[in-house]
Amino acid sequence: CLEHGQGVEKDPQAALSYYCQAGEQGDAAGACNAGFCYLRGIGTPLRETEAVVWLQKAADLGSARAMNLLGDCYQEARGTGRDDQKAADLYQQAVEEQYGPALVNLGMCFQYGRGRPQDEAQAVELYRQAAKQGEVSGYCHLGYCCLHGIGTPVDETKAAGLLQKAADLEDAWAMGVLGDCYLQGKGVRKDRARAVELYREAARRG
Repeated sequence: CLEHGQGVEKDPQAALSYYCQAGEQGDAAGACNAGFCYLRGIGTPLRETEAVVWLQKAADLGSARAMNLLGDCYQEARGTGRDDQKAADLYQQAVEEQYGPALVNLGMCFQYGRGRPQDEAQAVELYRQAAKQGEVSGYCHLGYCCLHGIGTPVDETKAAGLLQKAADLEDAWAMGVLGDCYLQGKGVRKDRARAVELYREAARRG
C-alpha cells in the first residue's frame, strides 16, 4: 500500500523498510519485494548487488517471482556476473512453481540457446503454454514465431490473432508488429489506415 499509495499516502521508502523487516523475519514476499525495490530504485537509489541478495533470500524461501527476477539478474549481469546456465535453471525452477512469466523467459533460453541447447520447437511450446495462461508476452512471442515460421510452420492468420490479443492488453510491441501485418496484408486484410493507427498507439505507449 505504501509503495503504490493505495489507501494511504505514497511512501516508497517506508514500504521498502517494511519489506526488509518482513524479509528478515522469513517472509518470502517481503524479501522479494525488497529485492525488486533495490533492483528498480524504488524508495532507494539503484542497488543491484543488494537486490540480488534479497532475491536470492526470497528464492530460497520459495518465491517463484524471485526466482524469475533473479534469473533476469544473471542473464543481464545485474548485481552479479552473467551466467546463462544459472539464469535458465532459475527460470526452470519458477516454471515448476507454476509462475507464468517464467515460461516465456525459459522459452527464450531455448530459442536462442542461452543456458539451454537451442530448440525452437521447445521454445514455441513454452510460449504456447504462456499464452494459454493469458500471459501477454506469451501472445507476443508465439505470434512472432507463427508469423516467421520459428519452431512452427508459418501461420499468418494465427499470428495476427495472437498479436491482436496482446495489443488488446495494451502491449506496444505487439501493436507495432500488428501494424506491419495490416500494412503488408499478412494474416489480415491489408489496411494502411489501421496500420497507421496501430503505429501511433504503439508510439504513444512507448
